Amino acid sequence: MEVIKEQEAFTALLNIWLGAKPADEELKARLLGAAPKSARNLKPASGEAAN
Repeated sequence: MEVIKEQEAFTALLNIWLGAKPADEELKARLLGAAPKSARNLKPASGEAAN
C-alpha cells in the first residue's frame, strides 16, 4: 500500500468537494460564495431587500 502524497491528497479533496460531481452541491455553492439552489427560489420576507 502506497502512502498518499500531500499534493495528491489535496487534489483528491478538492475534487470531492469542488469537482464536477461534488459530494454535496449546496456545500460547494456555499464554499464558492454562491447561494445554494434551495435558497435561490426563495423570495425575501416583507421588508427585506433581495440579494
